[in-house]
Amino acid sequence: MALKRKRFGLNRIIAPDMPLAEFARFIAALGLTGLELQNGPPGGTGPGGLIDGLNPAEARRIIHDAGLRVLAIDALRTFNLPERRRDCFEELKALLSLAAALDCPAVALSPAAEAEDARDPKQRYAHTVEALLEYGHLFAEYGIAGYVEPLAFGKGSPRLIPDAVSAIKASGYGCYRLVFDPCRPAALDDKTIFGKDGLESACAIPHIGILRVSGAAAVPHQRRPLAPPEYCVKNSAVLGLLDRAGYLGAFSFKPRAGTAWRLQRDTLQAAVEASLTAIGVLS
Repeated sequence: MALKRKRFGLNRIIAPDMPLAEFARFIAALGLTGLELQNGPPGGTGPGGLIDGLNPAEARRIIHDAGLRVLAIDALRTFNLPERRRDCFEELKALLSLAAALDCPAVALSPAAEAEDARDPKQRYAHTVEALLEYGHLFAEYGIAGYVEPLAFGKGSPRLIPDAVSAIKASGYGCYRLVFDPCRPAALDDKTIFGKDGLESACAIPHIGILRVSGAAAVPHQRRPLAPPEYCVKNSAVLGLLDRAGYLGAFSFKPRAGTAWRLQRDTLQAAVEASLTAIGVLS
């Protein structure tokens, strides 16, 4: 079964210089319905920067008038570094307040992945659980979900889906879900990313909050600004598997190649259209 455009949105990283109102119209013109706000470079930082300094009520009106919904705020970064815990706690409160004002259902949590991180895997896992425990009551208070992003590269922790699910369960909070990007290198191995039962593991699907799509390998290199092809060779198959296995949530395009971030509007529209076609998305 083909995926419908109404389930897709764009992360604002794709056009960080485009004003929010123009970006909302751009998304709507593509027949998409979701917008993911980017917290940090190359876009704005902090609650005000995410919405161009607008009053949250005005930003909410702009988004809703375009027929869109905010999928998530992406993201509270290095959330599991102990030395960042106090700052992250205060930043999270501000992001959750903005999310509530925008009718946004989730704030993503991106772990530390710096090469110089001296912690061993057990320490990084323990610090992740500690952070989820500390932040859990804030998410519960606002009635907003936390989307934990496994970073399957470098020293990211959690790196894989099973690690993230384990940390979520250990926190004891039901407000956490996963960000899953099938373009991550480790996602190319179904059994590595989801465990021995592969992508259709029934225990994995309910934990996914949002599916990020970095691009589509079927788009030729010279017209493919959305992602490196080696990371996206299985995009269409992976998305189809997850959909058939019961995933009912949204999909968000988030290009990871800097060349995609400041394309001219017509070029960007053509690139998104090509990616949607390549992964079998219908109008």
